[in-house]
Amino acid sequence: MLRESVRSAWCETWFRAKHYIKPVWLKDNRLVHSGKKIISFVMCKGGVGKTTTALLLAKRFRQVGKKVLVIDADPQGNLTASFSLPRINVLVNDKTPVLSDIIARKCPLHDAIIHVGKGLDLIPSTGMNSLLDRRLEQVPDPIFEMKRILSLVRSDYHYVIIDVAPALNLVNASIIYASELVILPVTLDEYSRQGLMQTLSEIEDLQSRFNFKNEVRILVNMYSQNKLSLLYLGLVVETMTDKVLRSAIRYSLQIKNMISTQTDLLSQRQSMAKLDYSQLANEVITLTGPNIEAPCG
Repeated sequence: MLRESVRSAWCETWFRAKHYIKPVWLKDNRLVHSGKKIISFVMCKGGVGKTTTALLLAKRFRQVGKKVLVIDADPQGNLTASFSLPRINVLVNDKTPVLSDIIARKCPLHDAIIHVGKGLDLIPSTGMNSLLDRRLEQVPDPIFEMKRILSLVRSDYHYVIIDVAPALNLVNASIIYASELVILPVTLDEYSRQGLMQTLSEIEDLQSRFNFKNEVRILVNMYSQNKLSLLYLGLVVETMTDKVLRSAIRYSLQIKNMISTQTDLLSQRQSMAKLDYSQLANEVITLTGPNIEAPCG
C-alpha cells in the first residue's frame, strides 16, 4: 500500500513537471521595451550556468535591437572573458576600472564602460573585484549603493544585466536590492535545489529587513527529460509554481563548449540555444512591466 502511494505521488510529480515547460511567445512577435530593466542573475551555488545565461540573454536582447549594459560583478571575470575582448583590441588587466573602483569613487561609472558591439556595453571584472565587499563596507548605506550607481545609467539602456559571484555577501545583497528582476538559474539536482532554497531564503530575508519587493524567478537550466530531472523539476514546481519560468534552457554541448569554440550560437539559423533564449527573452518581457520611454542617446 505504501509503495503504491509513493509511486502514485511520484507519477503526479513527474506528470506535473513534464507538462510545465512550455514556449512563451509574444502575440506580435516583437520584443517591446519594458518597465523593469535591471536584471541580476544570482545563485549561491556555482556551476548552474548563471554566467552563460546572462551572456546569451544580453546578446539575444541586442539581436532584437535593444541597448544593453552588462556588468560583471564576479571577481573570477568569466563573463568578461566570454566577450573575447582581445579580438576588439581591448586589454583588461588590474589597472582596468571595475565595479570596486566605482564604489570606492576612484573612477566615474562611465569611464568603466567598454563598448563591445552595437547596442552592447560592458563593465568588466578583474581580480580587483575581490575587494568589492571591503569597499562597500566603507560607504554610507552600503545596501543602497548599487541602486545609486545604477541610477546614473538607467535611462541610457533598455536593459542592465548583472552577473554576480556564487555567494551570499554584501555586494550581492546590494545588487539584489537594486534589481527589478532577479533570476535564479538552477540545474535539476539535489545540490542545486539546496542552493536554490538557501538563496531564496536570503532574498526573502533582505526583502523583509529593508522593506522592498522585486520580481524573483527561477530558471531551469541544462534541462533534459530524463526521469530524475523531471522528478526534481516536479518538486520545485510543486512548492514554487509562482516563481518558476515556463521557458527552460535545454542541455546542449554547444552551449557548454561555446566559449572554447568561439561559437556564436545565436547567429546560427538552426540552433536549439537560439530558440531557447528567444523564448526566455519573450518571457522576461512579459513579466517586466509596462512600456516606458526609450533610452537616451
